[in-house]
Amino acid sequence: MPVQEPAILPRRKRATRTEGALSAVRDLIVRGRLKPGQRLPKRTELTRTLGVSMATIQSALDRLIADGFVHVEPTKGTFVHHAPPHLNRIALAFSYDLTDDHPSRWVQAFNTLTSDPSALDPHQIAIYLGVKSNAPGLDYLRLIDDIREHRVAGIIFGNGPEKLLGTPLLEKSDLPKVAIARDELTLPSYLPRIHFDHNAWITQAVERLALQGCKRPAILWHRSPDYGHIKQLRHLLPKHGMVTRETWWQCPGSFSTEQATRLTHLMMDHPNKDRPDSLIIADEHLLDGALEGISRSGLSVPGDIKIVSHVTFPFGESAKPEMAYVDRLGFSARSALDHGIRVLEAWRRGQRRFEPTLVPPCFAAASASHVSGGAI
Repeated sequence: MPVQEPAILPRRKRATRTEGALSAVRDLIVRGRLKPGQRLPKRTELTRTLGVSMATIQSALDRLIADGFVHVEPTKGTFVHHAPPHLNRIALAFSYDLTDDHPSRWVQAFNTLTSDPSALDPHQIAIYLGVKSNAPGLDYLRLIDDIREHRVAGIIFGNGPEKLLGTPLLEKSDLPKVAIARDELTLPSYLPRIHFDHNAWITQAVERLALQGCKRPAILWHRSPDYGHIKQLRHLLPKHGMVTRETWWQCPGSFSTEQATRLTHLMMDHPNKDRPDSLIIADEHLLDGALEGISRSGLSVPGDIKIVSHVTFPFGESAKPEMAYVDRLGFSARSALDHGIRVLEAWRRGQRRFEPTLVPPCFAAASASHVSGGAI
């Protein structure tokens, strides 16, 4: 039975004097009565206006400083932060747990991306894991609390928003939000979406191998391909003079490294004319296993096998030397993040109708300078 989610509502318990003063000053900031960069009234004025002691005001201001709403300039006073959290702190929520045996490289890419806060200024990105209604983790409860306390400006669902269907977090909060999601997911119609152009990914992967003279590609999928992708490949491969076999299309599962190794070994452990001359890897979690399978077959990359593999940018470097010869084709976490932030800002300005944003793939050499488009 799903665990009941806490509602996104003000606390019902009686607030302390500090919490009351904190809420009063924060509301002035959140409602725009005190704007970024503006000086707060003097402490003596706040004590008189709010009817509390100087110690209570100081405790409230200490909390506001810790939460990033205000900052102190010595000898000058206390000022609203130039990038307060209710305008600039973005929640990036994933359903993945910290306890997963195989951490997602998608999450790792965002961890790498957000490791330098100055690169995203004025926005701050806070990552929350285990955000799902059936088994919520501590980050889930932390996110609820941060929303209640106005410590986030919006939510980008990095994956799995369908696991929050029917919950206040997804459907009842008026907080700006956007989902990075697959087309087939059933999500509320008002929820903006960012999709990755997987059709373009397949086309570019096949074309890259064709340019290298490959004629017999195999494919490792993370799950069974949908009919649209099968139809696309049946059109693309003959167009480039390529042939494949049913036994060369395998689905070891996203996190089964050993299974990817075994299946790749089985496909490659044949005489030259009876084995693939190239490999398309549709999920980066399978790449290390596939390289090991090729090695067990006594083959080398790129001498015997050419590879195009899915990756997420920025990607982690591998110790395997043959990785230098793998064509890495993928999607940019930064591009998805930039699109998401633009949607959240448009939502805050009052926009409520959004066309899905399509993020195109790019090869590793172009990832650093890649800038993708998309309608908002």
